[in-house]
Amino acid sequence: MSFTTYIKRALLYIIHGQPTKYITANITYTSPSEKLKDKKIIVTGGGRGLGKAMAKRFVQEGAKVLITGRNEQVLKETSEELKCEFLCLDVIDVDRFDAFLKEADKILDGANCLVNPKIRNYHPIHD
Repeated sequence: MSFTTYIKRALLYIIHGQPTKYITANITYTSPSEKLKDKKIIVTGGGRGLGKAMAKRFVQEGAKVLITGRNEQVLKETSEELKCEFLCLDVIDVDRFDAFLKEADKILDGANCLVNPKIRNYHPIHD
């Protein structure tokens, strides 16, 4: 961006305030289709937010789901709501992965997919 463009945008911001943009979207929900029947999926951060929403949809589609997270109480409530399994796991604790994978294998008898909806405090390294 040139310096002149930058100054013009700054002046417009000062005069008119923060620009707003309105976006409309048509969101449709599809009926569960059993496309994931007999699939086994692990969802990290599945106790709430995006992970919970994804786990819910996977269960609706027929998958056997194992949710993980750090808060056992939240996981227990969510697993009862979604009718899925749960294990406590902090994905930052890499020393626990081997034990977690063994426990998950016992519960799911293998897995087809691992979903990690977000990484907390992710800071890419800049050169």
